[in-house]
Amino acid sequence: MYDMTIRLRTDSDKCLYQQIYEHIRQEIREGKLLAGERLPSTRSLAEYLQVARSTVDYAYDQLLSEGYIEARPYKGYFVCRLEGIFAMEPREENEPEPDTSGEESVPEEGCIDFSPYGIDMNGFPVGVWKRITKNILNDNNSDLFAQGEPQGDYDLRLTISRYLHSSRGVNCRPEQIIVGAGNDYLLLLLEKILGRHVGIAMENPTYKRAYRIFESFAYRIHTVDMDDKGMRADRLSGLPVRVAYVMPSHQYPTGAVMTMPGLPKAPSALKIDCDNNGNITGLF
Repeated sequence: MYDMTIRLRTDSDKCLYQQIYEHIRQEIREGKLLAGERLPSTRSLAEYLQVARSTVDYAYDQLLSEGYIEARPYKGYFVCRLEGIFAMEPREENEPEPDTSGEESVPEEGCIDFSPYGIDMNGFPVGVWKRITKNILNDNNSDLFAQGEPQGDYDLRLTISRYLHSSRGVNCRPEQIIVGAGNDYLLLLLEKILGRHVGIAMENPTYKRAYRIFESFAYRIHTVDMDDKGMRADRLSGLPVRVAYVMPSHQYPTGAVMTMPGLPKAPSALKIDCDNNGNITGLF
């Protein structure tokens, strides 16, 4: 077990649990605490540091949520193996550049991979995902192997509906939500729900994959221009469509976000035109 010495400052602006959390995190990132190494129990570390046990609990909980450590039943807390975190040593002056020919390129620190068919592993919490998956599988939950509900787990759909209401102002019921295995699968379900040869409106530009799938359904696709708020709803009038396919939150590929009805987006600047008598003739 690692003999942990942490200097806590009572005069610091940071809480005691945050100081403990940051110290252990730094030790792990610098390789001073190795993967698989056992940490002191919360009780023993609290007694050693002369702090409340809940203070250490808070620090460990934060490390757990970020994937730096894991809790093993009846064994204690252990350091996780981190992926994508490297301690780079400074290169000496005039030292030749290493030969990286033939090696797979690694994105520079701070760079984000925006490719549509992959996940930026530098920003994905792999450790947290592994820990949650492991905990679920260790619970001997027989429901995991049951067929489940066709529309997806009810509690998940209920949580999604509440989130949509609180964050997006969307009023919907769990019965109106379908959880599926990927975007393509959910788009294919539309044919079962709507049938074929349906008139559909799509944003221009739009998600090309969805456009091609709708074409395969023999849908009559009508593209509708966009502005900085998303699809121009006024252009829908008169179109022979039953459905409008929109991406209201961070539309792909423009990133536009639709405004809520009654809450128009505030202009970044207002220009007022007046005539020679000082009367307002236009607002832009």
